[in-house]
Amino acid sequence: MFGFELMTQQAFTVSKGDVFSTAVWWGKNKIGRGVDFYHVSGYIYSNKRVAATGRFHYVDKDSQPYFSSIETKSCAFVPFQNQLPPSFKVEVKLPNDTYYDWLERHAFLIFRKKGEDDNILLYFLPHSIEKVGNATYLIDIFNIIKKHLN
Repeated sequence: MFGFELMTQQAFTVSKGDVFSTAVWWGKNKIGRGVDFYHVSGYIYSNKRVAATGRFHYVDKDSQPYFSSIETKSCAFVPFQNQLPPSFKVEVKLPNDTYYDWLERHAFLIFRKKGEDDNILLYFLPHSIEKVGNATYLIDIFNIIKKHLN
């Protein structure tokens, strides 16, 4: 079982009503969708979670300490087959296209496997990001993830 967390290297502002969504494309199958709803405006500091796979989470003022960074919950793990798929991508839906610069320059993924303490940081190159819809992007991580799926 595994999961992904979308992280930020640099602090940035989220607005009330922003929604971030993540999912894994295992070949042609979409698995582990996660959605993060921000019902409060604030800052997400560097090295904090913005979104994660496998669950729905609502970030509001009651779930965050006063004057602290906003951060969403950790990922929920999703099952995977032992056979490597022909392609492996992470889908990221942003609140709008203005967040693309942040995704390209300051975002990274953490790959987590259930039962293992090590978090594997995955930095991706801008050419691995493909726009597939309105503020929806696929990040091809096949070449950097295949050694970690065994």
